[in-house]
Order: sequence, then structure tokens, then C-alpha cells
Amino acid sequence: MSINFGPPAYPLGAFHHVAENASKEVLGHLKAPDAMVGMAVLSVKALVCQGLADIALPIPGSGVHKVIDSEEEADESPPPRLTSLSLNLLSVAESGERKTAVYRVVAAAIYAHDEARARAYESAIKEYEADLSVWQSIERGLRRKLVKLSQDGEPCDEVAAALKEHNLKKPERPRLRRSIRQDITSRALTEVLHGDGESIALMSDEGDILLHGQSMKSLALLNAAWDGSSLPVDRADGKSFIARNPRVTTSLQVQPEVFRAYRKQNEGKARGIGYFARFLMGWPVSTQGTRFITGYEGEWKYLPQFHARVKELLEEYDRRLEAGVPKRDVICFSVEAKAHWVQLVNDTESMMQEGGAFSDVKDAAAKGCEMIARIAGILHYFSAQTGDLTLDTLERAASIMSWHIEEFRYLMRPEYEVPQAVEDAEKLRKYLYRKRKEWIQHNANRSLGQKSIDPNSMRSFEAHNRGPTQLRKKGRFRPALDVLVEQGIVYLDHVREYGKPHAKGREYICFTGRLNCPLQLGR
Repeated sequence: MSINFGPPAYPLGAFHHVAENASKEVLGHLKAPDAMVGMAVLSVKALVCQGLADIALPIPGSGVHKVIDSEEEADESPPPRLTSLSLNLLSVAESGERKTAVYRVVAAAIYAHDEARARAYESAIKEYEADLSVWQSIERGLRRKLVKLSQDGEPCDEVAAALKEHNLKKPERPRLRRSIRQDITSRALTEVLHGDGESIALMSDEGDILLHGQSMKSLALLNAAWDGSSLPVDRADGKSFIARNPRVTTSLQVQPEVFRAYRKQNEGKARGIGYFARFLMGWPVSTQGTRFITGYEGEWKYLPQFHARVKELLEEYDRRLEAGVPKRDVICFSVEAKAHWVQLVNDTESMMQEGGAFSDVKDAAAKGCEMIARIAGILHYFSAQTGDLTLDTLERAASIMSWHIEEFRYLMRPEYEVPQAVEDAEKLRKYLYRKRKEWIQHNANRSLGQKSIDPNSMRSFEAHNRGPTQLRKKGRFRPALDVLVEQGIVYLDHVREYGKPHAKGREYICFTGRLNCPLQLGR
């Protein structure tokens, strides 16, 4: 049984220079899986680009909302179909794969920007409260004056006009905007998006917070947010509002058991309404056990350039917000890119036929070419390219999408279930690893005359009878042990580490240096 295999290397070379160099630098420093880094970088780029630009697909259609600025634009026919640059990404990774470290490093500029926004908000709210207090005092005075004039039967038109004018000058409460949101309800999500062109990311390196949060219980709402559709909201207090042209990128990193549980509980609905199909998924191979220090770690040469571009785009978005409704730029396809994209659409459609290459992932394939366009738009805009979208950029995006659709196929395949022997093997590995640490500690602290314990092996009989309870059932222990042997985590011998021979039948489990490496369950 082969377990620890995985997809080919993530196509980091599809990023343009700044993002590519930064990604490879993060890999060199953190030794995290390449796909985890690549998907983190892509999610950050999507977030900072989605509020500033849309991409015009080379097909007619309404797509997301487009502001008409002149009669000449209104006469254009037919308009291209605009689509947003928002992305959904989901990375499956074991505990200890440095998910938090990757996100903190890659998204550092966004966290810093959110912190600066929070500090500015604290100052603005104090000024607002002071202004509101003055406004309320004047309003109370005008109201008292109006009431007295009315009671005395004197003319009150001048005071009434002054009160109306004063009401129009009521201070507006400042709004705290944060780019990254985590645990948020569906109602709070729509309120955060209230207005026109609001841009946020649902981003978490512990994706179970979001997967089991309230926002994930309204998949139709999340689909609409991914599409960039306006979201009407009727509140319990009778007030209604519309979140127009929202931009929402979702980026989740979850552990395998969390993903399996969520899929088991929600797959029928989530896949049925196309929620899963809107995700770029990946299960990168673990790097645990190979993350050796080389001396390269320490200097950040390229990541600051990536952060500078992220900061530049975040500040540009803020400037557009301050100027009013943020108008997004429109990225158009070049003639060559258009022809290639149309060919991709037609090829994909033919491969969705029964027996075709995409017949088992029709839902993802149906969204695939639009996602290629979105990724291409992100690559184009983040790298500050001018003019139309080039064929080269489109091909880069297609290579990224090609990697993800194979991962979608793997993670969504009907037979996707971790074999019992593999789950049992991980339980056994954890038990053996824990015992080894206990023995090392015992040897370090033992008193004079107390026997030491060999920390490098354990008798199979003892592991079976004192190990995980579930493995004591008939037919569970030996298959689990066979998996550990096949993965090179342990080996079996009748001679212990110290060379003392044992009677035939006294089998020992001998530990290798990979005992601390979790099994990539399902990979």
C-alpha cells in the first residue's frame, strides 16, 4: 500500500518575478510544502486585486455589475461579461506543517494594514463622538426652541428649516474596515459588505473555525459573494440594505480529519449547488522530516518586494474608497489570449462528455475556464502589466488551474476514504513516538542503579497489548504495522539495537528517524 505520494510540484514558476521569487524564498526559510506557500501567495494576490479590477471574458453576457459612465458606453452592444478576481482556495495539511507561519509571513502586509486601519479608526471614533455630542446639543436646543415657538403660536418656519439643515449635517459614524475576517456569521458578513464594492477575505490557517462557523452554513450566500452578485439583506428591525458588487476571497487551510468530516456532512449540498466547484483545492505532500537547517535561513531579500506591492494595492483601494464608490479597472484579453481561451473553453466542454477526461469532475471543469481567467487577471494586475492580458499570462494561469483540477479530482473522488490500516498506522506511530520520548526522558532522569530503557525499539507483543485500544481488535494491529514498515518509519527485527540476540518469535519494532513524521493520511 503506497501512501506518501502526492501531486507534482506546485507551479510557482507560473507567478511573475516578484511573487515567484518571494514564494521560493518563503520555501527556503520555512521548508513548508510548496503548494501551501503557492496557495497562500495566490490568495493574498486575489484579495488585493479583487477590489481594484475585473476581467472581461471574451464572451457576451452580464456578469458582475458594470458602472455606465457615459451615453457612449450605454450604446455599446453587446457588452463583455465581466467577472471578478475573487478566488476560493482550500489547502489540506496535517498539524505541524507550518500553516500559521506561512500565512503570517505571506500575508504580513495585510495584517499590518488592518492594524493601521484599526488605529486610525480608534482616533476617528473619538473625534466622531466629540462631534456627535456637539451636534446633539445643537439639535436639542433647536428642538426646544421649535416646541416653544409652536406652543406660543409664533412663526417657526425659520427654526424648522434650521433643524432640517442641521439634521443633514449629522456626523457619520466611521467604519472599521478589515481585509481579513475569520469567525463571522452570515448576517455579519453581509453587513461588512454593505455598500458598493467592499472587498474582504475569509482567511484562516485553522480552517475549521470558518468551516464550522455560521458563515459557512449559507453556501448560497457564499456562492453569490464569489460570483460578485449583489446581496439584498432584510434585517429583523425592518431595515433593509444591499451589498452591491461585493468581492470576497476565501482561503482555508484545514487538517485532513476536519476536511473529511466536513465533506461527509455537507458534500451533497456543497457539491450540488457548486460550492466545492468554486474552490482551488490542494493536498500538498508533507515536508516534515526533511526540514533541515541549511544556513540560508535569515535574509529576506525578495519577500519585502512582494509586501511592498501588496501594500501599494491596499493603499490604492483605500484611496478609491475615500473618493467614493471604488471604480474597478477592466482587464481585457489580447487577440491571441482570446483565441486561446476560447479553445480552452471548447476543449474543456468536449472533455466533459461521458468517458472524457473531465467526466468525473464536470462541476469543477464547468468553472475551470472562468477560474483560469480570474487567475490570469490576478497575475496580470499584481505584476503591474499594462495593456491587454497576454497569451503568456493566460498560459501561466492555465498551468496553475491544471494542477488544482487534478487535486480536486483526487479530493472529490467517490472512493476517497482513508483505509482503516492507514488510520490505525498513524495511531500506532503516535503511540510509539510518545513511548520513545518517555523512555528518553526516563534515561535522562534515572537514579543511580536504575536500569536504562532502549528508546529505539519495542517488542511487537508489548505494542499490541499496551498500544491503542482499537488496534487490539483482531486483524487491526498487523496491517497497521505493515504500513509503518512500508513507509520506512519502523522496521522489524529479531535482534535489538544493542545486538543482543533473542529467541525466535520475539519480534521487535525498531524505530527509524522518521518516527516523528505523521503519515500523510490519504496521500
